[in-house]
Parts: sequence; C-alpha cells; structure tokens
Amino acid sequence: MVLARSEKLGFEAQIRTKIRHDWSFISGAAVKIGNDVLEVGTKGTYYINGVKNPELPATLSGYPVLFKFFDHGPNKRFDRFLIDLGETGEVMIKVYGEFLSIAITRGEKTEKWQGAVGLMGSYETGELVGRDGESVFLDTNLFGVEWQVNDDQPPLFHDAVGPQFPIMCNLPRGKANDHRRRRLMDADGGISYAEAERACQSVPPAARESCIYDATATGNLAMADMGLDF
Repeated sequence: MVLARSEKLGFEAQIRTKIRHDWSFISGAAVKIGNDVLEVGTKGTYYINGVKNPELPATLSGYPVLFKFFDHGPNKRFDRFLIDLGETGEVMIKVYGEFLSIAITRGEKTEKWQGAVGLMGSYETGELVGRDGESVFLDTNLFGVEWQVNDDQPPLFHDAVGPQFPIMCNLPRGKANDHRRRRLMDADGGISYAEAERACQSVPPAARESCIYDATATGNLAMADMGLDF
C-alpha cells in the first residue's frame, strides 16, 4: 500500500502488512527517492536497488542512508535506518524482529511536502483523501483499499508477496470480544495490562495507549521500546 507520495520531492513510501488474529502489523517498508529504492524487511534485512544488504552508509539519489543497531538485552535488538532529507526532513524505519515502524518527519523546508497524499492522509488537512485528490473517505478499510498499489503505481518491493492488484488486499476480521482476546493474549505470552502499562511509562502520553495495546496484543513487552527515540 502507498503510505505517502510527494511528486514535488520525487518521493514515495510503500508498506506491506500482515494480519495476525484480529490485528495487523507492518512487515516491510520501501522508500523511493528519484530512481533509487531502499527496502527494509523483518529482522533488519534490507535491499538497495535490489541488492541485498549492501554496505551502509549509502545514498538514495544523493540523500544519505544511515544505519545503527541497539542492543537492549537478550533477544532485544533494534535496527534503525535513517534517510536524511536535509532541511526537508527525514525518514526513520525501526525494526524489531518481524515488526517495523516507519516515521516521516518534516524539516524546515516544507514546500516539497505540499500535495503529498497516501495512507498518511492529505499533507495539508490530514483528511483521508483518495487518489483523485478530492474524495474524502470515512471508512478506513475502504481507504486502505483505495491506496493499494495498482498498475498505475508499480510496487517498489523487488518480490511479490500476498495479494497483488487486481486482487484486493485481505481485510481484517472484526475485533475479538474480551474472552477471545484473552485466549489470543495467552497464546502470545499473556502480557497483562498492568505489565504493559509499566513498560510503556516512558512513551509520550499521546501514544501510551497504543503502546499498551501493542505489548498486550503481541505478548512482548519489548514493543514498548519501539516508540522510544534511539
């Protein structure tokens, strides 16, 4: 799916997701600037222009790609890929095992982001605007289908995984009731709300509930560290 696209910057970010139980997560990210593409997958595997794990730092159309890993203890390695766009901002991809997060930060020069669209919404308004630049979606499932990569917008990933256009993406199931969610949590490790709340104390308040949900849903308290600055 198209996460964000800026024609002025010559920039596009696409993501892949996987469904587990009644939730989904980002399992891959690909960023294109000009004619160069960085792909990042699970466990920190990456490609630049189809070449697996080339030496870093490297560049995408002149923009530096920096890499750093952080060891937070046994089985808690986090990888970070940073694309430095200078005064335009930066793109940060974090990896923990099979989970990825991707953040796009604006810099001082924001004019190149004007008109940007995708799953992140309209740059100007934040509304869930469709491909025509006018339609505004209220249903997030339909909005996701709207931004599935199609024939007019080729995939940035070097390999094809899962449903490919014109086959529609798999849609999530309904949320589990409390009893079923408890069984799913037990299957993934049984992290309690109180344990997750303690682990997420250092996360900014606006993102704390999301952090708690991630930790309890995955059964992994280390998910709390994904939201920290490193």
